[in-house]
Amino acid sequence: MHIKPELSRAQRHEIIELLLVDEPAAAELLYRHALQLNEKSMYGCRLFFKGTQALYKFWDAQDRPGLWLCFGPFQLHLTAAQVFSRLALSSGTGVEELSKRLCLLNTGISEDEFLLWPEELRNGLLNNNLVAMPGRSAFLHPRARMLVSEASVSPLQVDNYTIAALVLEKLWDSAEYPDEAIGHLPMHQDFLNAFRKGFLAEVEWQNDFCAEEAWDFIAGVFWQQKCAEAGQPTISDDSSAGIGMESVDEEIDSEEGEHSDEEPSY
Repeated sequence: MHIKPELSRAQRHEIIELLLVDEPAAAELLYRHALQLNEKSMYGCRLFFKGTQALYKFWDAQDRPGLWLCFGPFQLHLTAAQVFSRLALSSGTGVEELSKRLCLLNTGISEDEFLLWPEELRNGLLNNNLVAMPGRSAFLHPRARMLVSEASVSPLQVDNYTIAALVLEKLWDSAEYPDEAIGHLPMHQDFLNAFRKGFLAEVEWQNDFCAEEAWDFIAGVFWQQKCAEAGQPTISDDSSAGIGMESVDEEIDSEEGEHSDEEPSY
């Protein structure tokens, strides 16, 4: 345990006693100690997060602050401003109300209070890996505290490849069994049906967005990953070669609208 050396004998004894009689209360106490001691290694520990939708999403507060979506063959980076905007737009929450609720989460609220919040907002918070829920409480992810200072909302201006990734993300998050959907391509027709303005309320839709081109990109990078894992050479046809297929270790930067070579820090 990373915080053990910083705890007094009495504090360690309290945690042990709680573990024997009330495991959720012990988890909450552990997390509160981690917050008080600024133990960053425990901030994103999955033991303190409920649900499986955000298993592939990580908050970084170092070199490139923001939310990383790790799809396997590629990664997508969203800034705090972009996450704040898409959270507000997708849930229909006003800027002031969203800021107020994030401030409440930053200090911590009970799980019962959190469950009374609008369902769309709760799902958005959880799907963006924003809420730790140790025991019977709910906290804003410490690495996402920069969202509290956001004060404006605007639709995301992104390219066709980023749209493809965001559509895939939402299909995974909204699947009946998200833990089974994550890491797998959806059905071709399901992807095409989802590739429309109404499916992603947070995006500024462009006339040149092409569903088939987006599918070719997503299917292509997953195929390349599968070939690499099997030790087979990648075979690409003309349809995939012309739309920006990238290797496994590259990223899509949603701000720049292009692929970046920089590796993220976690």
